[in-house]
Amino acid sequence: MENAIKEFRQQTQNPSGQIMSMRSLARAWQIPYRTLRNRVVGKVKGYGHVSGRPTVFSQQEEEDLVKVITEMAEVGFPLTRSDIRKLAFEYAQKQGLKCFSEIKKSAGYYWFENLMRRFPQLSVKKAENLSAARAMAVNEVRIKQWFEEYSGLLRKLGIEDSPGHLWNIDETGMQNIHDAKRVVGIAGEHVYNITAMEKGETSTYLAGINAVGKAVPALIIHKGKTVGKNWKNGAPYNSVVRASPSGWITKELFLEYGHMFVKFLKDEGLVDGKPHVLMMDNHHSHTFNLEFLQLMKDNNIVVFALPSHTSHILQPLDVVPFAVLKSSWNEEMRKFTRKTGGQSLTKPQFFSVFSECFKKAMTVEYAQAGFRRSGLFPVNPNAIPQAAYAPSKTTERPLSAVADTVAMENVNMQQPQSSCITQQIPQVEDTVTTVTNSDEQVQPASEVVTIQQAASASAVLISSKEAVGQKDQTQEVIDNSSANENELSIHTNCKETLPSSEVDDAHQVRSISAMSADDQKMHAVVQSDKAKAVINSEDISCEEVNEAVRVGQGVTFTELMPIPKRERRVTKKPRAKLPTYNLTSDIHLDFISTKKSKAKQSGKSKAVKKPVSEKKVNVRSKMSHKPKKRKRVGAKDDEGETLCLVCTEPFSNSMPNETWIQCTVCHSWAHEACTDGSVHFVCQNCDSS
Repeated sequence: MENAIKEFRQQTQNPSGQIMSMRSLARAWQIPYRTLRNRVVGKVKGYGHVSGRPTVFSQQEEEDLVKVITEMAEVGFPLTRSDIRKLAFEYAQKQGLKCFSEIKKSAGYYWFENLMRRFPQLSVKKAENLSAARAMAVNEVRIKQWFEEYSGLLRKLGIEDSPGHLWNIDETGMQNIHDAKRVVGIAGEHVYNITAMEKGETSTYLAGINAVGKAVPALIIHKGKTVGKNWKNGAPYNSVVRASPSGWITKELFLEYGHMFVKFLKDEGLVDGKPHVLMMDNHHSHTFNLEFLQLMKDNNIVVFALPSHTSHILQPLDVVPFAVLKSSWNEEMRKFTRKTGGQSLTKPQFFSVFSECFKKAMTVEYAQAGFRRSGLFPVNPNAIPQAAYAPSKTTERPLSAVADTVAMENVNMQQPQSSCITQQIPQVEDTVTTVTNSDEQVQPASEVVTIQQAASASAVLISSKEAVGQKDQTQEVIDNSSANENELSIHTNCKETLPSSEVDDAHQVRSISAMSADDQKMHAVVQSDKAKAVINSEDISCEEVNEAVRVGQGVTFTELMPIPKRERRVTKKPRAKLPTYNLTSDIHLDFISTKKSKAKQSGKSKAVKKPVSEKKVNVRSKMSHKPKKRKRVGAKDDEGETLCLVCTEPFSNSMPNETWIQCTVCHSWAHEACTDGSVHFVCQNCDSS
């Protein structure tokens, strides 16, 4: 089929000697005449076998739609079935296609199913939630800069080839309920998944691993004031169980785990004189814990922080071991709930479920895979896939300094003498250059051609609407390669861009008298660069002509569904940032000491809360009281001194009319400038769960 079409086009463009008709050519290649004809005129695209009704959109249009679907999924705004069907309907309306229901305002169900079959790279899946802060933080430039500092630190310490000296510590929350999975049930009826309670209680697991695969003993934190008698039943070897009022990690408990870590290094014989590097996220119990950082520094351990909101791709524990742990925990909790008939998991029963998950997740293979996939060992920035950087495109900011420099250069720069423009035009005139076989004639006409000279030495030709009216007239087109360059005012090596309304005028049509009568009726020449057929025949139906030439007219799918852009909020007070990623450096330790001294110099200490029995309770005010979501400086603070979750600056040091915002989960406070500015603010402590 491909060879037959090429032979027909070749003899049509370069007639020499005897020309075979299309029927004779079809018989010679043993191809049905109608099959060959449909592909020549563009009614059927490609050379392969095609059966069934033609698709609503052309192959190129469907590829453009798939490109939009893929790009939106990459940047974190994936389209649903309904979105795609409505987008197809809107595009068809703009193109003037009457193929979908005007009542439903959507493409059909079977159209979508057939589209998915034609493009098997697409699939319907459940999206994973990603906060805007994490999407914005995973920027390729920022990540590469962090890798440069990280690799430079390892070279400086001389441990770039010592995986046993690279450690990662992190915590994760374990709730005593499970999430529902896809199950089998009776069609058309509800299927329920019984859980022990509406909202589970969280326990924290603090873990530590190195690049070789060794694991630090586990620290489990339950919600409570004191540790119960049977809370450690069935715990893994050397595990420690503690209690905290919220069930989350605190500075005191993290310091205790630091002592456990130092003792583990000594007991395992890993203290050999070389420094160890401990990588952690930017949790405030890590970065502002002066006692813990001083303990690490005294024991020749360098604490290196990960960039904010990047733990899901850079933290080895989050990348592999915790993912396996959470999946196994959910499955074991489902089995426990079914076995007990919906009873809740008590603290003495905790390790009956956790120990099995711990054995599956905290293995040597998964620990090494976590370091390898995060690029921390071996050090490999390219281990982070390019798809991870795509969501940050919606918040990328232009380099204003570079843009201003380019703008000034364009203003001061004189218009260059282009080698491909042989004639300078001092002012724009309505002229048209007509090229004939004999001489060149430049004459004013209604066919306006405006020649604009750009710095890139490219010529843009814009024709008037009157030229469009001459589409149906037979025109003699001369091959550009045979035209003499001296006869043209613009050389052929320049790039010429024509509007879509005048593409038809640029088609090259050659009249061939030696062709048969049947082929003269179907006089068509297909441009290879645009894969479009120019039809000049009376016996071809309007549907064939429209299918052949309707490509790219009107709007595009990208214009109907552009990639969203999120403007970053500009605040008067810049967000607090760590001075360095090396948390055990003198710079960072001085930074923490200064912060603490400022808090002490404020002259206010936290007020001691009165017992419930001593408080006067007003029943009416209690019923009508609503928790405040925001507070401004100047209001009375009955709760005493409050510290910002992010920068630890006290509330009393705030500027006038500076806004604070409260976490919707733990109800702690932070500067609005120190957060991402969202209305439903969730602090990093709660978000890490």
